[in-house]
Amino acid sequence: PLVIFLDDIQWADTASLSLLKTILTEPGIGNLLIIAAYRDNEVDVNHPYMVCLEDAYSEWLKVNETDTTTAYAADNELIKPVWVRNLDPEDLQELIRDTFKGKHTDLNRLTELVHAKTQGNAFFVHQFLDSLNQDGYIRLVQNGHQLNWSFDYEAIERLDITENVIDLLNRQIERLPPAASELLKVASCLGYSFELHDLAAITRKSVKETEKLLFHALEASYIIPHDSSYRFVESYEYAAGRMVRFKFSHDRVAQTFYLALSPAEKERIHATAFEMFYPVMKQGEEPGEKVFEIAGHLQNSGERIAAREIRAEVFHAAGTKAKSSSAYALAYSYFNAVYSLYQQEEDWKNHYEYLVSLTIDTAQCAYLSRLYDETDRLINTLLEHAQNRKDYARGIEVLLEAYFVQQRFEEAVDLGIKTLKRFDFHVTKSP
Repeated sequence: PLVIFLDDIQWADTASLSLLKTILTEPGIGNLLIIAAYRDNEVDVNHPYMVCLEDAYSEWLKVNETDTTTAYAADNELIKPVWVRNLDPEDLQELIRDTFKGKHTDLNRLTELVHAKTQGNAFFVHQFLDSLNQDGYIRLVQNGHQLNWSFDYEAIERLDITENVIDLLNRQIERLPPAASELLKVASCLGYSFELHDLAAITRKSVKETEKLLFHALEASYIIPHDSSYRFVESYEYAAGRMVRFKFSHDRVAQTFYLALSPAEKERIHATAFEMFYPVMKQGEEPGEKVFEIAGHLQNSGERIAAREIRAEVFHAAGTKAKSSSAYALAYSYFNAVYSLYQQEEDWKNHYEYLVSLTIDTAQCAYLSRLYDETDRLINTLLEHAQNRKDYARGIEVLLEAYFVQQRFEEAVDLGIKTLKRFDFHVTKSP
């Protein structure tokens, strides 16, 4: 059997969710288990993932309704929710006993204190215990020839620990050298993972200096290398041209560094990153998936990159890439960002061919994202400005496609006859 684990599914785009639905409802696929993890506090009933599951379940019932024996068999369950709760005191005690092996005082009180401070949140527990160790509340004490664990229970009990793990991480991050902390703030703007040379270039540091600063983050387990052989940075021999990628150990860690930046700092860093990556597109190279990263930096740079031509070029390239990957909602957002840059009547005169093509792409992605009213609005604008029959017909064709998707067949027939009449072809509705 094949097991696929998808973490943080709440961040999946519509194209990925559509593929997931197709896999779940494909007849004949067996020996497959897909585990999708998400944070329930970030997902409600209207979230795209929950809509995807509901649609998949409805379609699955239709596929199986011809054989109710199979459909309702115990081993033919399509979706089974499993709620991963916080650690209860018994589980937490097992974890603490496994962590502090050897001779020590009774661990029951430590378990009670840790559970009271963290409510059993697994990630919070790990960070809290690490913090206690760093602050000296947990120590290994030599007693003769033995090492015993010592816990300062009174001091731990007095600690003012918030229930927000971000605040705890902020306290721990303060232990980093300021230069290392500033470097990781910049890295957080590059995403969950980042590349060494890119980070060095954006911060205007040498690769070696950047390596040394990242070593502090590696020691503190805030980041981990994609290549395990890079674990010990100082002993690693840098090879020119080699991609050296790191990722944050947890998305909460990346979020903590990112939130530590002011809005102006974020815009400045994203603008700098954009200016560094943008030449990849200008050199005529195929940016591939990199185009989304470039577009993301442009979106988050505020008004620092104001040139309309640049914004249009980047967002149009990202929309085209997304559309070719069937990520229609994402493509629509990019195309619409370009469309919003050309709202003057003069634009239709000066950029007619470009706006016809852009409107067609935007409208197609709109109806494929179920934004039917937006499709109507876009096509009506195109029809108002169409300078010839060909472009008028292209707009009508998209509108007919949208009607077919919505099963508005009679309206589609009426629109077709009306358009043919406009082109001097007379067809009756009932020949």
